[in-house]
Amino acid sequence: MGILIWQELYKIWNNKIVWLMIGLFASIYLFTTHTYYTWHSMMAWDRIADFSYSSGSIFEGILILLALSTSFSQEYQLKTDSIILSSKYGRNKLVTAKILASLSFITVLVLGFWILNITFNILMVGDIGWNLPIQSLQKYSSSPYAISIWQYCMIQIATNWLGCVAFGLFVLWLSVINRSYLVVFFVAGVVFATPFFIRNISHFSIIWIIKNASMTEFMRVENIFDSQRTVNWSEITIPLPYPIFYAYILALTIIFVGAIYRCFKTRQVR
Repeated sequence: MGILIWQELYKIWNNKIVWLMIGLFASIYLFTTHTYYTWHSMMAWDRIADFSYSSGSIFEGILILLALSTSFSQEYQLKTDSIILSSKYGRNKLVTAKILASLSFITVLVLGFWILNITFNILMVGDIGWNLPIQSLQKYSSSPYAISIWQYCMIQIATNWLGCVAFGLFVLWLSVINRSYLVVFFVAGVVFATPFFIRNISHFSIIWIIKNASMTEFMRVENIFDSQRTVNWSEITIPLPYPIFYAYILALTIIFVGAIYRCFKTRQVR
Protein backbone atom coordinates (compact mmCIF):
# COMPACT_ATOMS: atom_id res chain seq x y z
CA MET A 1 0.00 0.00 0.00
CA GLY A 2 2.82 2.37 0.87
CA ILE A 3 4.37 1.95 -2.57
CA LEU A 4 1.02 2.62 -4.23
CA ILE A 5 0.58 5.84 -2.25
CA TRP A 6 4.07 7.03 -3.20
CA GLN A 7 3.35 6.25 -6.85
CA GLU A 8 0.14 8.27 -6.73
CA LEU A 9 1.91 11.14 -4.97
CA TYR A 10 4.57 11.10 -7.67
CA LYS A 11 1.91 11.35 -10.37
CA ILE A 12 0.39 14.38 -8.65
CA TRP A 13 3.62 16.26 -7.89
CA ASN A 14 5.20 15.35 -11.24
CA ASN A 15 2.68 17.63 -12.95
CA LYS A 16 4.77 20.57 -14.17
CA ILE A 17 1.70 22.76 -14.56
CA VAL A 18 0.93 22.33 -10.86
CA TRP A 19 4.42 23.52 -9.91
CA LEU A 20 4.21 26.40 -12.37
CA MET A 21 0.88 27.54 -10.94
CA ILE A 22 2.10 27.23 -7.34
CA GLY A 23 5.04 29.48 -8.17
CA LEU A 24 2.79 31.91 -10.04
CA PHE A 25 0.19 32.10 -7.27
CA ALA A 26 2.84 32.55 -4.56
CA SER A 27 4.47 35.34 -6.55
CA ILE A 28 1.13 37.07 -7.14
CA TYR A 29 0.26 36.90 -3.46
CA LEU A 30 3.62 38.24 -2.31
CA PHE A 31 3.46 41.11 -4.80
CA THR A 32 -0.14 42.09 -4.02
CA THR A 33 0.47 41.87 -0.27
CA HIS A 34 3.55 44.08 -0.48
CA THR A 35 1.63 46.56 -2.63
CA TYR A 36 -1.34 46.47 -0.26
CA TYR A 37 0.71 47.58 2.74
CA THR A 38 2.26 50.35 0.67
CA TRP A 39 -1.15 52.01 0.47
CA HIS A 40 -2.86 50.75 3.63
CA SER A 41 -1.94 50.99 7.29
CA MET A 42 -3.52 48.17 9.29
CA MET A 43 -2.58 45.14 11.36
CA ALA A 44 -1.49 41.99 9.57
CA TRP A 45 -4.32 39.87 10.92
CA ASP A 46 -6.98 41.57 8.80
CA ARG A 47 -5.25 40.48 5.62
CA ILE A 48 -4.27 37.10 7.06
CA ALA A 49 -7.91 36.38 7.95
CA ASP A 50 -9.05 37.53 4.51
CA PHE A 51 -6.78 35.07 2.71
CA SER A 52 -9.15 32.11 2.39
CA TYR A 53 -12.11 34.30 1.44
CA SER A 54 -10.30 36.11 -1.35
CA SER A 55 -7.32 34.77 -3.26
CA GLY A 56 -6.46 31.74 -1.15
CA SER A 57 -9.50 29.62 -1.98
CA ILE A 58 -9.13 30.51 -5.67
CA PHE A 59 -5.50 29.37 -5.69
CA GLU A 60 -6.37 26.16 -3.86
CA GLY A 61 -9.38 25.35 -6.02
CA ILE A 62 -7.47 25.75 -9.29
CA LEU A 63 -4.57 23.63 -8.07
CA ILE A 64 -6.88 20.88 -6.84
CA LEU A 65 -8.56 20.87 -10.25
CA LEU A 66 -5.23 20.67 -12.07
CA ALA A 67 -3.77 17.98 -9.82
CA LEU A 68 -6.73 15.64 -9.31
CA SER A 69 -8.83 15.86 -12.48
CA THR A 70 -6.73 13.19 -14.20
CA SER A 71 -6.53 10.84 -11.21
CA PHE A 72 -8.83 8.06 -12.47
CA SER A 73 -9.37 9.36 -16.00
CA GLN A 74 -5.69 8.77 -16.70
CA GLU A 75 -6.07 5.09 -15.78
CA TYR A 76 -8.93 4.78 -18.28
CA GLN A 77 -7.00 6.51 -21.06
CA LEU A 78 -3.89 4.39 -20.49
CA LYS A 79 -6.08 1.23 -20.35
CA THR A 80 -4.56 0.25 -17.00
CA ASP A 81 -7.96 0.17 -15.30
CA SER A 82 -8.79 -3.25 -16.79
CA ILE A 83 -5.65 -4.74 -15.24
CA ILE A 84 -6.47 -3.24 -11.85
CA LEU A 85 -10.10 -4.30 -11.98
CA SER A 86 -9.16 -7.89 -12.84
CA SER A 87 -7.57 -8.20 -9.39
CA LYS A 88 -9.89 -9.05 -6.51
CA TYR A 89 -8.37 -6.48 -4.15
CA GLY A 90 -6.57 -4.26 -6.63
CA ARG A 91 -9.40 -1.80 -7.12
CA ASN A 92 -9.84 -1.11 -3.40
CA LYS A 93 -6.10 -0.65 -2.86
CA LEU A 94 -5.86 1.72 -5.81
CA VAL A 95 -8.82 3.81 -4.65
CA THR A 96 -7.41 3.99 -1.12
CA ALA A 97 -3.98 4.99 -2.43
CA LYS A 98 -5.44 7.71 -4.65
CA ILE A 99 -7.57 9.11 -1.83
CA LEU A 100 -4.69 9.14 0.67
CA ALA A 101 -2.31 10.66 -1.88
CA SER A 102 -4.88 13.33 -2.71
CA LEU A 103 -5.40 14.12 0.98
CA SER A 104 -1.63 14.41 1.42
CA PHE A 105 -1.39 16.78 -1.54
CA ILE A 106 -4.24 18.92 -0.23
CA THR A 107 -2.73 19.04 3.26
CA VAL A 108 0.68 20.18 1.97
CA LEU A 109 -0.99 22.69 -0.34
CA VAL A 110 -3.19 24.26 2.35
CA LEU A 111 -0.48 24.37 5.01
CA GLY A 112 2.03 25.76 2.53
CA PHE A 113 -0.22 28.63 1.48
CA TRP A 114 -1.20 29.43 5.07
CA ILE A 115 2.42 29.43 6.25
CA LEU A 116 3.25 31.81 3.39
CA ASN A 117 0.22 33.96 4.22
CA ILE A 118 0.92 34.28 7.95
CA THR A 119 4.71 34.58 7.70
CA PHE A 120 4.84 37.25 4.99
CA ASN A 121 2.12 39.43 6.51
CA ILE A 122 3.78 39.36 9.94
CA LEU A 123 7.16 40.13 8.39
CA MET A 124 5.60 43.14 6.67
CA VAL A 125 3.85 44.81 9.64
CA GLY A 126 4.38 42.66 12.74
CA ASP A 127 2.11 40.43 14.82
CA ILE A 128 0.38 43.12 16.90
CA GLY A 129 -3.21 42.18 17.76
CA TRP A 130 -2.91 38.40 17.66
CA ASN A 131 -4.66 38.02 21.04
CA LEU A 132 -7.43 40.56 20.44
CA PRO A 133 -11.05 39.35 20.06
CA ILE A 134 -12.19 38.42 16.58
CA GLN A 135 -14.46 41.49 16.54
CA SER A 136 -11.31 43.62 16.19
CA LEU A 137 -11.05 42.46 12.59
CA GLN A 138 -12.81 44.78 10.14
CA LYS A 139 -14.97 42.10 8.55
CA TYR A 140 -15.87 40.40 11.83
CA SER A 141 -17.15 43.30 13.92
CA SER A 142 -20.60 41.64 13.98
CA SER A 143 -19.38 38.14 14.76
CA PRO A 144 -21.23 36.57 17.72
CA TYR A 145 -18.34 34.27 18.65
CA ALA A 146 -16.11 34.91 21.68
CA ILE A 147 -12.76 33.82 20.29
CA SER A 148 -9.45 35.58 19.80
CA ILE A 149 -7.86 36.35 16.44
CA TRP A 150 -5.19 33.66 16.72
CA GLN A 151 -7.82 31.07 17.68
CA TYR A 152 -9.92 32.05 14.69
CA CYS A 153 -6.92 31.71 12.38
CA MET A 154 -6.44 28.14 13.60
CA ILE A 155 -10.14 27.49 12.98
CA GLN A 156 -9.80 29.05 9.53
CA ILE A 157 -6.93 26.76 8.58
CA ALA A 158 -8.79 23.63 9.70
CA THR A 159 -12.03 24.73 8.03
CA ASN A 160 -10.29 25.72 4.81
CA TRP A 161 -8.52 22.36 4.76
CA LEU A 162 -11.77 20.45 5.33
CA GLY A 163 -13.46 22.36 2.51
CA CYS A 164 -10.54 21.58 0.20
CA VAL A 165 -10.75 17.90 1.16
CA ALA A 166 -14.45 17.79 0.30
CA PHE A 167 -13.83 19.50 -3.03
CA GLY A 168 -10.87 17.24 -3.79
CA LEU A 169 -12.98 14.14 -3.15
CA PHE A 170 -15.68 15.59 -5.39
CA VAL A 171 -13.10 15.95 -8.18
CA LEU A 172 -11.93 12.37 -7.61
CA TRP A 173 -15.51 11.11 -7.83
CA LEU A 174 -16.03 12.94 -11.11
CA SER A 175 -12.78 11.43 -12.35
CA VAL A 176 -14.11 7.95 -11.54
CA ILE A 177 -17.31 8.38 -13.56
CA ASN A 178 -15.80 10.27 -16.52
CA ARG A 179 -13.10 9.05 -18.87
CA SER A 180 -12.32 12.58 -20.08
CA TYR A 181 -10.33 14.71 -17.66
CA LEU A 182 -11.48 17.79 -19.61
CA VAL A 183 -15.08 17.02 -18.67
CA VAL A 184 -14.02 16.52 -15.04
CA PHE A 185 -12.10 19.80 -15.05
CA PHE A 186 -14.96 21.74 -16.64
CA VAL A 187 -17.77 20.35 -14.46
CA ALA A 188 -15.80 20.65 -11.21
CA GLY A 189 -14.63 24.11 -12.27
CA VAL A 190 -18.20 25.31 -12.78
CA VAL A 191 -19.27 23.88 -9.41
CA PHE A 192 -16.32 25.59 -7.74
CA ALA A 193 -16.65 28.97 -9.44
CA THR A 194 -20.43 29.50 -9.40
CA PRO A 195 -20.73 30.57 -5.70
CA PHE A 196 -18.27 33.42 -6.33
CA PHE A 197 -20.85 35.08 -8.59
CA ILE A 198 -23.83 34.76 -6.24
CA ARG A 199 -24.56 37.36 -3.61
CA ASN A 200 -25.52 36.39 -0.08
CA ILE A 201 -29.28 36.22 0.44
CA SER A 202 -31.26 35.25 3.52
CA HIS A 203 -34.39 33.80 1.87
CA PHE A 204 -34.35 30.04 1.34
CA SER A 205 -34.27 29.21 -2.37
CA ILE A 206 -32.27 27.31 -4.98
CA ILE A 207 -29.89 30.26 -5.17
CA TRP A 208 -29.43 30.17 -1.40
CA ILE A 209 -28.62 26.44 -1.55
CA ILE A 210 -26.10 26.90 -4.38
CA LYS A 211 -24.38 29.66 -2.43
CA ASN A 212 -24.46 28.39 1.15
CA ALA A 213 -24.34 24.62 0.63
CA SER A 214 -21.33 24.77 -1.66
CA MET A 215 -17.90 23.41 -0.86
CA THR A 216 -16.48 26.69 -2.10
CA GLU A 217 -18.15 28.74 0.63
CA PHE A 218 -16.84 26.33 3.24
CA MET A 219 -13.33 26.72 1.84
CA ARG A 220 -13.71 30.51 2.09
CA VAL A 221 -14.76 30.24 5.80
CA GLU A 222 -15.71 33.90 6.34
CA ASN A 223 -19.46 33.62 5.83
CA ILE A 224 -19.69 31.02 8.60
CA PHE A 225 -18.21 33.25 11.29
CA ASP A 226 -18.52 36.93 10.31
CA SER A 227 -22.09 37.25 11.64
CA GLN A 228 -24.98 35.20 12.98
CA ARG A 229 -26.11 33.02 10.08
CA THR A 230 -29.85 32.69 9.52
CA VAL A 231 -32.20 31.64 6.75
CA ASN A 232 -35.75 32.82 6.21
CA TRP A 233 -38.28 30.08 5.52
CA SER A 234 -41.58 31.76 4.67
CA GLU A 235 -42.00 34.09 7.66
CA ILE A 236 -39.82 32.05 10.00
CA THR A 237 -36.20 32.98 10.68
CA ILE A 238 -34.10 29.89 11.37
CA PRO A 239 -30.70 30.33 13.06
CA LEU A 240 -27.78 28.43 11.55
CA PRO A 241 -25.01 27.93 14.13
CA TYR A 242 -21.64 26.93 12.73
CA PRO A 243 -21.83 23.23 13.85
CA ILE A 244 -24.52 22.72 11.19
CA PHE A 245 -22.08 23.66 8.43
CA TYR A 246 -19.42 21.32 9.81
CA ALA A 247 -21.86 18.42 10.12
CA TYR A 248 -22.94 19.02 6.53
CA ILE A 249 -19.44 19.12 5.05
CA LEU A 250 -18.37 16.02 7.02
CA ALA A 251 -21.43 14.15 5.76
CA LEU A 252 -20.64 15.28 2.21
CA THR A 253 -17.06 14.08 2.58
CA ILE A 254 -18.18 10.64 3.75
CA ILE A 255 -20.66 10.40 0.87
CA PHE A 256 -17.97 11.24 -1.69
CA VAL A 257 -15.60 8.63 -0.27
CA GLY A 258 -18.30 5.97 -0.44
CA ALA A 259 -19.29 7.04 -3.95
CA ILE A 260 -15.69 6.81 -5.18
CA TYR A 261 -15.31 3.22 -3.95
CA ARG A 262 -18.74 2.19 -5.19
CA CYS A 263 -18.48 3.76 -8.65
CA PHE A 264 -15.02 2.35 -9.33
CA LYS A 265 -16.18 -1.07 -8.13
CA THR A 266 -19.16 -1.09 -10.51
CA ARG A 267 -16.83 -0.59 -13.47
CA GLN A 268 -15.67 -4.18 -12.98
CA VAL A 269 -19.14 -5.35 -13.98
CA ARG A 270 -19.26 -3.25 -17.16
